Amino acid sequence: MALNTKMSLNFSRLLKTPGRMPYRQINTPSDDINQIVLLGRVNYLHLNENSNNVYVSIGLTTKNSYMTSNGYSLTYAYHNVYVFGQPLVDKVKHLTKGDRLCVTGLLSSYLADDGQWKFCITANTVSPYVAESIDNVVNDEESTEQDEVDGEEMFGNYIHDKVDTDNKDSSVEPTVNKT
Repeated sequence: MALNTKMSLNFSRLLKTPGRMPYRQINTPSDDINQIVLLGRVNYLHLNENSNNVYVSIGLTTKNSYMTSNGYSLTYAYHNVYVFGQPLVDKVKHLTKGDRLCVTGLLSSYLADDGQWKFCITANTVSPYVAESIDNVVNDEESTEQDEVDGEEMFGNYIHDKVDTDNKDSSVEPTVNKT
């Protein structure tokens, strides 16, 4: 048993010794990482001011698309984000429903009044996404044939990959799948 323990200690030293094996040590108090990055849309925003604490609770909605046998499917996830500290609160208190927001933070939990554990994200950084200026938006009437060619070059064969080629009748043009 003593030999096995001695061998385990030697092996662990080997892993932690730089130069002998590729190993990168993260300089944190523990070896655990708790970091969340979310980019989504604001669903609700509540500013809460107590006598000694100001914070904002934000409902953030993210979506995920994935391929199924019938085409693409879309799911939504709803996240509770808490923003503490006056500088961060000032960055988000003007947001409204539908605004895009990027949040970096920690996964947290707390015991609610009803005895259930609730999970949330405690924000470390928040970055509101500013909407594109209306001057940069091109109307359909103003688009030119060159713009359409540039769009095809940018997206490559993505549009052509979606064309239904099962249609055997050469007199009928292939249709684009809506899935």
